[in-house]
Amino acid sequence: MRILFCTRPYLGHFYPMVPLARELARRGHRVVVATSAGMEPEVSAAGLEFCPAGLHPDSPLPRRAEESRRAEAGFAAALLDTKISDLLTAQRADVVVREPTDLAAGIAAEAASTPLVVLGRSQYMSATDWRRVLGGDLDDIRAEAGLPPDPGLSRLSGDVYLDAVPPWFYGTPPSYPQYTAIDGESYDGTCTEPFPRYPPMPYAYVTLGTVYHGDVAFFRIAIAALRAHGLAAFVSAGSDASAAALAPLAADDCVIRRFQPQSQLLCGAEFVLCHGGYSTVIGAIKAGLPLVCVPRGSDQEWNARQCERLGAGIGLSPAQWTAEGASEAIARLRGDHTFAERTRALADRDDHLPALEDAASLIEELPGLVATGENPVLRLKAIAASRPRGYRVVNQAGWRVLSRRGSAASRPIAARSAADARRILDPEDWLPWQRLRTVLCLAAGGGQQGPLFASLGYEVLVVDFSDEQLRRDREAASSQRLEVETLRADMCDLTALGERRFDLVYQPVSTCYIPDLTTLYREVATHVRPGGWYWSRHYSPPHLQIDASHRWDGAAYRIAHPQLEGYRVPWTAGDGDWAVTVDHYVHGFGALLGGVCDAGFAIERVAESEPGPGTARPGDGQHLNRYFPAFLAILARRHPATRTGDEH
Repeated sequence: MRILFCTRPYLGHFYPMVPLARELARRGHRVVVATSAGMEPEVSAAGLEFCPAGLHPDSPLPRRAEESRRAEAGFAAALLDTKISDLLTAQRADVVVREPTDLAAGIAAEAASTPLVVLGRSQYMSATDWRRVLGGDLDDIRAEAGLPPDPGLSRLSGDVYLDAVPPWFYGTPPSYPQYTAIDGESYDGTCTEPFPRYPPMPYAYVTLGTVYHGDVAFFRIAIAALRAHGLAAFVSAGSDASAAALAPLAADDCVIRRFQPQSQLLCGAEFVLCHGGYSTVIGAIKAGLPLVCVPRGSDQEWNARQCERLGAGIGLSPAQWTAEGASEAIARLRGDHTFAERTRALADRDDHLPALEDAASLIEELPGLVATGENPVLRLKAIAASRPRGYRVVNQAGWRVLSRRGSAASRPIAARSAADARRILDPEDWLPWQRLRTVLCLAAGGGQQGPLFASLGYEVLVVDFSDEQLRRDREAASSQRLEVETLRADMCDLTALGERRFDLVYQPVSTCYIPDLTTLYREVATHVRPGGWYWSRHYSPPHLQIDASHRWDGAAYRIAHPQLEGYRVPWTAGDGDWAVTVDHYVHGFGALLGGVCDAGFAIERVAESEPGPGTARPGDGQHLNRYFPAFLAILARRHPATRTGDEH
């Protein structure tokens, strides 16, 4: 299928579309993003195909006096006409997916009789809101595209409206036809350059986004207020000009960058000072962080009101953002613990919505559904009910709890010496320490391996899909004054790393949390330099196949689960006061070892964990290890680009 994603040329509109676009591309579909030319670098960085369509709303165009309101909002007739024309002359798509404000894409899809999906982000706009903005003359533009009038604006919601906004963020749910909420995922750009320097904890994340960033006074007030409270700041200034103007304020307690993905920063922040942009607000809440919102325009005032309604933050007008107002807001946010408690409760909330994979399956079926008149919302619910929930939803939620409860993988490890650190990281004594400089600790949050590598002087990036686990790394790095870069990302989608490559990818036990090793190994191979190494540790297949409720039957261990590749085995942890379930997936030796080779590596060493002592009691881990090793370690080396110069 050829699937066309259409967006107006703003990062806050494009970024929420990326996870769904990439999921469809992963399935083998040709996914194309249509927007104005200035967005091509961002589209390409997201690993997607770009198609120029339309002009930027700031382009100098003739504007009729009667459409001044529309022009200010970016909906001048010339802009709409240009993009509609570009889309209608482009190669035909099987499905069009547009963000809610890209009206031209909706008109073009209707004119071409192409099934249309609206992918909701931020505040939805009702027909009344659209009439106020458009001035009632959208029918003239429709007529030029050969379409009849739509006085009720009924076509604005397309054939199905998939809303990635969490239902709890709305006071009143939208009333569009064929509307349904989905469990949206996030993307916020790439971190193509190493960035190990963070402010000491506790710090606040300060941003005005990528559009309203010119208010340097906002940043100055924020930095001064934070310093008055003894807090550090990470400032994402939004532009080179703003960063340069703020440069004299930079210090150990104030890091200033033009832009840095918030997926690198929220895991260490205490709270957020911002403009109330949707992606910033939802990202902060899902990371369990309260906010102070100072709206500048667009949907930001509405977002700020929702934060206040939910008890997740404080809203101030720009006029209230003074030295005194900022200081009072920070004191209130920190002094009233209910802000943090309510925000964490929202982060933990599970509405059991259709997942991203379910939405992708619906889009694959949409042309047939439209042709037969079948209800796409009901079909989506049937798709979601027909299969287990995805590993990302289940295991992110599970590890959020496990990390807060101090699981063994969430407690920092202190090394007594450099030799001790090397022994902990490399118990088999395999790693070529002198040939390493850069290390990617993959799916390795928890404050353990990353800080140990950093203590040895290596340039370290820790990637994990759990903000809570990454917070342990930020805490360890801050307390030990180490330089450790962090990034929240799925091990099976490392798009955010761009073209960065590392001497070593180091992955502790974590492949058991994903069903597909092929995708993982392909991602690892992309980010290991030619001739570099991949060290990984895994549960052995029988370890996951044992009957967890009745391991030892008095004479033998019971194998209760089949060794089918990717077979799901729910695992529950906890005590009398709490319990949480994560999903494990069985992987056989053929996938664990052969998959590494298929991805372009040569396996150099393999080891199994040592048998337990003869005194071990039946049923415990040491006794189990006498019957079959619990863990498998692998050291592999990526084939060099050439056969000379980089061999052992």
